[in-house]
Amino acid sequence: MAKKGTEAAENSEFILGMDIGYSNFKLAFGHRESDMTTLVRPVGAAPLSLMPQKIGGGHGSDFVQVLVNNEQWAACVEPGRIQGWERELHADYPSTNQYKALFYAALALTEQPVIDVLVTGLPVDQFKDENTRKRLKDKLTGSHQIANQTTIEVKKVVVVPQPAGAYMDISESVQEDEIEAVINQGRTVVIDPGFFSVDWVSIAAGEMRYNSSGTSLKAMSVLLDDAASRIKEEFGGQLSVEKLESAIVSGKNEIPLYGKMVPIKSYVEEAIKKIPDLALTSMKKSMREEGLDADVILLAGGGATFYKEAAKRIFPKAHIIMSANPELANARGFWMLG
Repeated sequence: MAKKGTEAAENSEFILGMDIGYSNFKLAFGHRESDMTTLVRPVGAAPLSLMPQKIGGGHGSDFVQVLVNNEQWAACVEPGRIQGWERELHADYPSTNQYKALFYAALALTEQPVIDVLVTGLPVDQFKDENTRKRLKDKLTGSHQIANQTTIEVKKVVVVPQPAGAYMDISESVQEDEIEAVINQGRTVVIDPGFFSVDWVSIAAGEMRYNSSGTSLKAMSVLLDDAASRIKEEFGGQLSVEKLESAIVSGKNEIPLYGKMVPIKSYVEEAIKKIPDLALTSMKKSMREEGLDADVILLAGGGATFYKEAAKRIFPKAHIIMSANPELANARGFWMLG
C-alpha cells in the first residue's frame, strides 16, 4: 500500500512495525498520518562471504546489504541460497547476529534517517520475563550504523506479546457489528502459529489474561519436520525442512527428488492432522484451568492456514476468524499500536 506523501504526513512521527520471524521477515511502516507500507522478505541472513557467486561474477543484488560488527552481511535472502547456513532456531534468537542483520535491513528498507517509534513482539513466554523485554528494548533503541556511511536513529521501542499485533489488526478490520461486539466484550483467543513457536493470548473484555496465555513449540518447524520424515521414509534421500518449506511457500505440490517429482501434499496433510492438535490442546488446557473458554478465535501468522482445522475441532463453538494475508497481521498491528 503506498504512502500518501502529503506534507503533513511527512512532518509526523515515523512508525515501524517489525516482525522478525524464523521463516519470514515482515514490516509495516509509514508516517502516523499516512497509509502503511507492508513488506514480506525471506529470513536468511549471513556474512556476504557465504553468498554464492554469480556465473558472471558478483553476488547479485536481490538482498539487503548491511554492516554487522564491521563485517558485510547479506540479509533478506532465501535461506537455501546461503552456503553453510543454519537457521537460528532457539529462544535467544534476538541476541544473534542473524537477527541483528535483519533488524538493520528493516531500518534500511524504511529509507528513513529517524524511526520515532518501533514496535515489535516476543513469544508470550519470553514476553512474561521483564529482563528479556528490557534486553530487546535496549538492543533496538538508539543509533545504529547499518553501513559505512549510514546511521539510523531509533528513538523509542515498544515490545508487546507477539499475538497482540494480530489482535489489533483483526479487531480493526472486522466489519460485522455483532462479531466486533463479541471481540470487545467477550472472550477472545489470538493464536499465532509461527515457525519456531505457536503463541496464544487470551483476552477477556479487552483485558489480557496472562495465566491462560502461553507458547507451544509444536509449531511449523515441527510440522514440516514430521512431513519431511514421512517423505524420507518413503523415498529415502536427504530432504531438508528448508526445501519443503520453500515449496509450500511457493505454492508447489511437488519437489524434485532422485530425478523425479515427488508429491508432497498428502504428507503435509498427515502432519497437519497431528501437530496442530498437540499445540492447541495444551492451549485449551491452560484456559480451562482458569475457567475460560473462547467466544472468538483470531488466527494469524504464517502457519494460520495449517492450524485452522485444528482450531475448529478443539473450539467447535467459537467463531473462527483468519486475517487477510495472515503472515502480515502482527506487523500491521504493531504499526497500529505505534
